[in-house]
Amino acid sequence: MSPRRPPNGEEVIAWLRHGIALLEAAGVAIPRDLILRPERPKIERPLNSEQKRIRDDVDRFIEASLYNLPGAPPLQAQRLYEAYRRYADRSDLEVVSQTAFGRALAKRLRKEKLGDRIYYFNVQLRDEPGLPL
Repeated sequence: MSPRRPPNGEEVIAWLRHGIALLEAAGVAIPRDLILRPERPKIERPLNSEQKRIRDDVDRFIEASLYNLPGAPPLQAQRLYEAYRRYADRSDLEVVSQTAFGRALAKRLRKEKLGDRIYYFNVQLRDEPGLPL
């Protein structure tokens, strides 16, 4: 008896397509979006010391400078970063780049890109209430 070789990728895909076609012919609904674009589990990697420092600094900034205000007007990321720089200067913290700040902030606040700008939602700056956006 000769050993069988494992199927190659094209053979597996053909087998899957044949099986899906048989199931659909039998009236079974196939969620194609889940098959073609399955949810990937998020891998949480441990933070290095620099990432921990940035996370902690951003957490302190959020606690000291932002109100959690559902329904508040969207807050432009640039304005938020400028407020962070002022806070860091007053607190003798090492200022991080806008990219690093945005990444750390995005893990804590809802953000969306509208047009060519990024906005954060449901927050208001404590030191700038009522200023126009």
